[in-house]
Amino acid sequence: MTRDERIATLRANGVDTTKFFDMMHGVDSDNIDDDMATTIKENGYIANSHLFRRWVMAHYIKMCNSAKVCGMNVMQYASTKYGNYDYMLKTMTNELRVLYILKTADHDCYEERKQFFDHDIVTGVVRDYVHDVSTYIRKRAVKQDGRIRICKKNYDSVEEILTPLFKLYTELLRCDEEDYREMYRIVYTIRERTLPIGAYKRADCAGMTKSCIWAQTFCEEGAYYTLMNLTKFHGVGIKGNAPGEASVKYLRGILDDENRHMTSFVDIAAAVL
Repeated sequence: MTRDERIATLRANGVDTTKFFDMMHGVDSDNIDDDMATTIKENGYIANSHLFRRWVMAHYIKMCNSAKVCGMNVMQYASTKYGNYDYMLKTMTNELRVLYILKTADHDCYEERKQFFDHDIVTGVVRDYVHDVSTYIRKRAVKQDGRIRICKKNYDSVEEILTPLFKLYTELLRCDEEDYREMYRIVYTIRERTLPIGAYKRADCAGMTKSCIWAQTFCEEGAYYTLMNLTKFHGVGIKGNAPGEASVKYLRGILDDENRHMTSFVDIAAAVL
C-alpha cells in the first residue's frame, strides 16, 4: 500500500490525518516547532509514566510460571535459575543508567523507581559480588612459573586482580546516595574488570549463587510494576481495594512507607496471579 493509499484508507475510516505531516510531506526535523519533537531531539526520552513498564509485567509473570514448574518461589528462582551470574550485575547496571537519565528527564518516575535499587541496595549487591568473585579467583588460581594463571590468563598475583575491585567498592561506599551517574560508572567498571576472568560463565558458576539482596529487590520491583499494570489496565483490585485509583493509592502507600520491608509486593502479587 502506497503512502497516498494509506492516507485515503485512514480518511475513509473517519481518521483526521491533518496532523500526519510525516506521511503526507515527509519530516524536516530541523524545522519542527513541537514540544515532543524538541524533547526527543534533546535527550531521546519521552516521559510516559502511564505505561508503567508493561514489559516488566510480562517478564515477571513468565518468571513466576517458571518458578512454579521448578517447585520454587519466585525469589529462589531468580537467585538460582533466572539468567547466569552475569545477569545480576548487567540488570543492575542498566537500572542505574536509566535512573541517572530519569533524574533530569522525569522526576516523578525517578522518585518512584529509585525506591528499589537505591544506594544501600547497590552497595549490598556489589559487596556480595566482589566477595564471590574473590573467592572464585582464590580457589581457582593456579601457580605456574611463579605467576598466577586464571582462565588462561597470567597475573603476577591474585591481588593484581582483586585490589582494583576493592578500590572500586570503596568508591561506591563513599558515593553520594543520589549520584546515580557515578554509581553506574563504578558498577559498570567492576563488571568490565571481571568479565575477562570468566568468573560468571555458565560452566564456571558452581557454588556462585546470585546475591539474595539483588534477587529480592529484582523481584519486588517486578511485582510492584506487575501489580500496577494489573490494576490500571486489567481491572484487578489489590487487597480488597477497587481496581484503578484506589489500588494504585494502596500500592504507592506501601512504596512510600519507611517500613516497606514489612510488606512484600511479591507476596501481594502471588495472591493475585
